[in-house]
Parts: sequence; structure tokens; C-alpha cells
Amino acid sequence: MFHFYERAAQFISKSLAWTLPSQFEQLLDSDWTSDRFRIYAFGTLGDVYEQRGFLDNAETCYEKLYALCEEYRMEDGMALGYGNLASVYKERGDMKQAKDYYEKSLSLHEKLGNTEDIASTCGGIGYVCYTAGDMDTAKEYCDRALALFEKLGDKKMIAMVSRNLGDVHESKGDLDQAKQWYDRCATLLKGSKHKDMLADTYSSIAALHSTEGDLERAEAFWRKALEINTRLKRKESIAHNYSAIGCLFMVQGELDKAEEFLRKSLALNKNLRHTEDVASDYNNLATLSVRNEARISHLEESS
Repeated sequence: MFHFYERAAQFISKSLAWTLPSQFEQLLDSDWTSDRFRIYAFGTLGDVYEQRGFLDNAETCYEKLYALCEEYRMEDGMALGYGNLASVYKERGDMKQAKDYYEKSLSLHEKLGNTEDIASTCGGIGYVCYTAGDMDTAKEYCDRALALFEKLGDKKMIAMVSRNLGDVHESKGDLDQAKQWYDRCATLLKGSKHKDMLADTYSSIAALHSTEGDLERAEAFWRKALEINTRLKRKESIAHNYSAIGCLFMVQGELDKAEEFLRKSLALNKNLRHTEDVASDYNNLATLSVRNEARISHLEESS
């Protein structure tokens, strides 16, 4: 019977965390709730704060989660607390601190022998090392994560780590290796429900072809990504695809098509209030205008 009460308490905590986060936090700090409930609830509340972008609040909740787990020597909870704190620092862009917390989490997961958690944490370390520019260490941890996810048969995570390895190899300039990893990722995702990941992978393949100068294939893959993102109504990704295709047309000298796609990107980014992307679109349109004026001037001189 207790199992059902525990599940009910978990759902109640999720409801309160999403609707009344600050009041719920005050309740958890009172003497009214049990430590067992607090351990679960602080994790839930931290997740909500993190998803909403309130990283300081999330950090406070995760620290309280860790402290309670440490008090009761719940090493699985301590490992979770470290992992959550790593996620907060990753969101802040502090990759060194994120890596430190991930490594503490990994040490506990290895002690407990949970293969899935070890794999996920290795993937997290790989990502922060990639973001920090340490490609060799990123590859080392991604390789380890991949081997464990393959052992588990987790196709989604195999695909995700394969794409991360593609990113690592692309950053190292190993474009052939990068393409192989991206192709493997796309193959795994075709026919799956993870269409958003497939669209992102197509965008990565498109960018790779663009780097290699194969603009025809780059356009084809960006259009594949655009088709999926449009169907899924992923506005931010749609804007990125519009911008990429617009820039591609500009490089090819197809200025009217370039303007069409860049203006579509601009309209979406304005709607999303993405200031940096709006500025980038205006810069691209300015470059386009200069090239268009040069073309008109050349035509007038030739006539």
C-alpha cells in the first residue's frame, strides 16, 4: 500500500512544483514534511526551476537534495545531486565546474555499478569537454558512453552520442569521420519517433557538405531538416534552416531566393524575440543588399 501513497506524493509534488514553486519550496523548508518526501521533492522542484531558467533556485534545491542524501548515505541520490548541479553549471557556461560535478557523479555511479547512469554521465562529460574545446577528452568520454549504450541496446542514446562524435570529429577537421558518425546517427533515427533529433542531424550533415563546398547536397539536407521542423512546428529550428538556406543562395549568387529565405528567418526570430539571431539576419540582409547593388551597377555598366 505504501508504494501507492509514495506515487501519489510524487505526483502531488510535481503538481505543486509546476504551479506554486516558491510556496512549495517554503513548505519543504518547514517541519511539516518528511525527509523522504523532501529528497524527491527538491529534485522535482530543481528540475522545474532549471527548465524555467531560474538556475540559482535550481542550484539551491539540488544542494538541499544532495545534503539530505549525504545525511542518510543515499549514494544514488548523492550521485543524482552532483549530476543535477553539473547540469546547472553547464547551462551557465561554466564547463570546468560542470565537469568537476560530473566527475564526482561518475565516481559514485561507478561505485554503485549502474551502467545506464555511468553511460549518461560519460556523455555529459564528453559534451562539456567538447564545448570547452578539449576534443581529445571529449572523444574519450563519448567513446566510453557509446560502448555502454551499445551494451544496453539504447538506440536513441547510441544515435545521440554518434552525433556528438560527429561534432567532435568535425571540430578536429576530420570531415570524413564526422560524416560517418552523422550518417550512422541518421540511419538509427529514421523510422523512429525522434524526428527532432533526425532534423538536427540533417542540419549537421548539411553544414558539413557546405564546409566541403558541396552546396547542392547542403541545400538538399537543409531542406530535409526544414520539412521535419515545419511539421513539428519547431520555430527556432525553422528560423535557423531558413537562414542557412538563405546564406547558401547568397553564396551561389541567387540573391532573390536568398532574400526570400533570410526575410522568413528574420520574421520568425522577431516573433521569438531572439535578439542575436535578429541582428544576424539584418547583417546578412545588409551583405545581400551590397551584393545586389554591385550586381545592378555591373549590369548598368555592361548595357
